[in-house]
Amino acid sequence: MHESSKTGASRVGSITAMGLTLPLAWFVALMPVQSGSGPTTSDPPFHGEALRSRLAPVVEAALRRDQVPGAAIAVVCGGELVLLEGFGFAQLEPPARVDPEATLFRLGSVSKVFTTLALAAELERRRIPFDAPLAPELDGLSIHATRPDAADAWPPLRFVHLFTLTAGFDQIGRDRHASRPEAQLSPRHFLEGRLLQVRPPGAVTCYDTYAITLAGCLLQELADAESFAAALETAVFAPLGMEESFVQVPSERRGELAHGFGLEAGSPVRQPFELYNTLPASSVDATAADVARWMAALLSTDDSDPGAVFGPATRQALRAPQFRNHPALPGFTLGFLEEWWGRLRAIWHGGTMRGYSTRVTLFPEQGLGLFSACNRDGETGPPVGLHEELVAALLQPLTEAGGARRPGDPPDATPERNGAAPLDAAALGRFAGGYADLLFAHTAEDGAGWPWSPFEVAVVERDGVAALEFLGRRWSARSGLEFQAEDGRRAFFRVDAGGRVTHLHAWTQSFVRIGPELLEEMLGPDWREQTGAPLVRRVLDWRPRRARVRPPPLDLPFAAELLGALPGRWRHPGGGESSVVARAGALWIVGAGRADRRLMWQGELDCRVDGNAELLLRFVRAANGTIDQLEFHDDDGSVHRLRREG
Repeated sequence: MHESSKTGASRVGSITAMGLTLPLAWFVALMPVQSGSGPTTSDPPFHGEALRSRLAPVVEAALRRDQVPGAAIAVVCGGELVLLEGFGFAQLEPPARVDPEATLFRLGSVSKVFTTLALAAELERRRIPFDAPLAPELDGLSIHATRPDAADAWPPLRFVHLFTLTAGFDQIGRDRHASRPEAQLSPRHFLEGRLLQVRPPGAVTCYDTYAITLAGCLLQELADAESFAAALETAVFAPLGMEESFVQVPSERRGELAHGFGLEAGSPVRQPFELYNTLPASSVDATAADVARWMAALLSTDDSDPGAVFGPATRQALRAPQFRNHPALPGFTLGFLEEWWGRLRAIWHGGTMRGYSTRVTLFPEQGLGLFSACNRDGETGPPVGLHEELVAALLQPLTEAGGARRPGDPPDATPERNGAAPLDAAALGRFAGGYADLLFAHTAEDGAGWPWSPFEVAVVERDGVAALEFLGRRWSARSGLEFQAEDGRRAFFRVDAGGRVTHLHAWTQSFVRIGPELLEEMLGPDWREQTGAPLVRRVLDWRPRRARVRPPPLDLPFAAELLGALPGRWRHPGGGESSVVARAGALWIVGAGRADRRLMWQGELDCRVDGNAELLLRFVRAANGTIDQLEFHDDDGSVHRLRREG
């Protein structure tokens, strides 16, 4: 795979005389730069022209639709590179095309799995079990706990807790960036005084920048390297021939980096080069060709090579989760998140930072890997839909054999309905209350760290049937602590030894219940003596917003202008989409797996939903006059924003 010809290099110079008008030129100049020998139509579905014919149109359409200057993709299958292409522009002024073997992209949080896999490989080489306590390798780096009796009440922190995002660290959030190179901290220096455990390790998952940064420090310590960059170079980049990969590309090589863009008022705007103090979690820069080398090494099934970068134990760990919040939900392994495309298990990680968006997806059982990168972020303007759409296109030949066009939960862990009568409102009341994503600064004052995002789980009744409402969905009770939404997604509540509801798990996310249970877990049974602690004040001051009462819904006839302006496809940044369609002078909201609902116009750009009048839909007009955003306002105060597609 390392012998692919670099046909892209000659094409970069071929556009200099095209007379392009920027910044609009890159919407129409999307012919790809190819690398490797010419494919034939006789190749199987995951090789050659058959593969390219599925993926290239997806990239080209996404670049036009989402206003993305350029992209690169790489596919490996059976240990071989089967597709490597660049599309569009790495730079707009002067114009330069994406070369998949030479153009660097910033990987953002995909850096996390480079770090965890390198640490796992180092542990395997040293015959240190993944579940070994990591304290002996800290070399004086301190870890503190918010609970005074944590040493007795909590289990020791182990390497596997870093790999599964269950270390229990507070996600403080502040000071991760450096304003200038001379102010940038080493990972170890950054972590000093910032490793605070707020829950027992191994309990629940939380997306964890601090755990991955610690994994990078441990890799450096075990490898006896001068820096984390040197450790990753020695452990991964050099032995795999990844000559165009860096931990934060040096300034003298940044001419090879695709310029990163955001959107402002619908136009591409160059983004600054970000400097992170959390290098192991944020700052690997690489070409698509180099990431393909890394994927091929991970997917190898050859256990006979004693010098392999990733040994059998590391590669085998990718084939099963090391932790799940619930057996029927996707899990985590070596830094990757699980997801299912029908009956096909994938592990993946995405990344976004200012100017860039990336994703790596592996199907270990099929020996299949896909990497995609583009130079527009997912934080400004409409979300970049490229990455997930590419996975669906890659799997298209397998759809009839259990594939799917959207990721979901594990297919074999769905318990049968137990036939019991639906729970009434009183029985559902034990689950009602406030919850918050664990990704927030527990120990910092409001505004001094990552904010918390509380929401309410509420009991609702419709047509005499009680259900729960949260996260923009209505959930029906199935069995025990399990609930299912109309679109088939599942959620599970967790209870403690006393039967108190403490957590809610959905997808790969964990949410903690707002109340004494949270404070007791974090601070111990004497939390009432710490009324000055930021989280104690925050929890005690929190009040549900469901008491707010909306006025009775109107049902006005839609203005003719809105019947033409509001229909379209609307996509959520986290995945999933809805459509607004016009039918016989009315508008309807349509979503996969849900019944179509008629919209009732409330005046201006507000609508209510027939059959769920508590939900308010608000269309938002941009500065240029176009309607490009749709907001779902639940009556618990939560807001979910969708962007128009096309």
